[in-house]
Amino acid sequence: METDSVSELLKMAAKRHDFLLALHDGILSKSEMEQSVDASRPTIDRAFRELEDAGLLSSQGTSYELTNFGYLFCDQFSQTVRTYETLSDARTLLSHLLARRASTCDSSTARTSIRPRSSRHRRRSRR
Repeated sequence: METDSVSELLKMAAKRHDFLLALHDGILSKSEMEQSVDASRPTIDRAFRELEDAGLLSSQGTSYELTNFGYLFCDQFSQTVRTYETLSDARTLLSHLLARRASTCDSSTARTSIRPRSSRHRRRSRR
């Protein structure tokens, strides 16, 4: 898949995440989807068309379900969303910890860079 295709798929998934989650729970008709995601019929029509075009959704008459690829994609995309939300919530703590780690590494590097070589090490290197 090309980068542009991946970017477009991810943008569409972010926009239609509620639809993907509702469909992940089982087969739905458009009227059931209306109640599930509280969206208008034209919005549902557009969403279903986009999901079908992306290969995430298939239909049998008036029933719609995720394809195998759609299930796997929904699982992975949802996990990515949860990971991002967790990292976003912990952003302040992470930045503090990373800054502290960087300053510790800097001082550790400074200490080792000015440390003289041991005499034992010098003897080995002369051999």
